[in-house]
Amino acid sequence: MKKIKNKIKKIISNKKKTDFTSLYILDKINNLIKIKRIFFIDSKVKDIRGNHGHKKCTQVFISLSGKIKIEIFNGTRTKFYQMRPLIDILKVEPNNWVKIHFKKKQLLMVLCDEYFDHKDYIFKKSQIGKKL
Repeated sequence: MKKIKNKIKKIISNKKKTDFTSLYILDKINNLIKIKRIFFIDSKVKDIRGNHGHKKCTQVFISLSGKIKIEIFNGTRTKFYQMRPLIDILKVEPNNWVKIHFKKKQLLMVLCDEYFDHKDYIFKKSQIGKKL
């Protein structure tokens, strides 16, 4: 089977600060992803979420609260990303396995370029990195 090049992109948001407030800017987001769906994961306790991939859906991960660890497997290697709240933005293309490691009281926002479709999910990690 032919392997597909998987793209993972980490971006830093712009931050403007005064003595009393901070303004975080996600500008020109449509250059990053055409948003069709947004969802939030709110962890009350330490937990693992994700543990799947997508055939078509590109996702953008933004921590809103807490340093969240995201594990990405592209079929060949595994890479870990520490997502600082409102600073780091992680774009994950299809055909990557995503595993999210939550600690207590963390909040993650996920932007998607596809509507929910159960058929888009990859539940076998061994299929990642292969042509689907």
